[in-house]
Amino acid sequence: MKKEREYDEDGYVVRPSKTKTKAAMTALQDLGETLLTLSSAQVRVLNLPEPLTDAIIEAPKVRGNEGKRRHRQLIGKLMRGVDSAPIEAQLKLWDVSSREAKTVFKNSEIWRDKLIKEPGLLGEFSKLHPKADADKLRSLIAAAQYELAEKAAGKEPKTNAARALFRAVHSISGKIT
Repeated sequence: MKKEREYDEDGYVVRPSKTKTKAAMTALQDLGETLLTLSSAQVRVLNLPEPLTDAIIEAPKVRGNEGKRRHRQLIGKLMRGVDSAPIEAQLKLWDVSSREAKTVFKNSEIWRDKLIKEPGLLGEFSKLHPKADADKLRSLIAAAQYELAEKAAGKEPKTNAARALFRAVHSISGKIT
């Protein structure tokens, strides 16, 4: 079924300008490039049409510059028939959650280092996180300090207590484990 043509008040056919059409196609190509950076599991979550999903998943297997260029063009062509708004919304959501996860990770590293240097800060950490098991953290801090002293003495530690402390702090301070 053909699309009905729109006319302006003078009777001329209304069409988007070439500049707007080109900008829209470039935006879709950029979105397609972004989709190429996703894992195959993430691509499947987006519920894209099957030919587009297959093309995106197959893209890393394409060799040669010309082949890659043609494959990106194919993805751009397949993107024309897709509503990009839900895709962009999901990508934005993943970006926000990724930034939050990085922040939680970085804060956990900072707290681990603080607790190893100054075990007295455990009270402050416990105030921020009342559900934290202070006794367990205290023993992990002591083990990490012992491990640090062994490293300073030139000995190879048997365990990785600093990593265990980080995991405990991370699981307490963040929802992401």
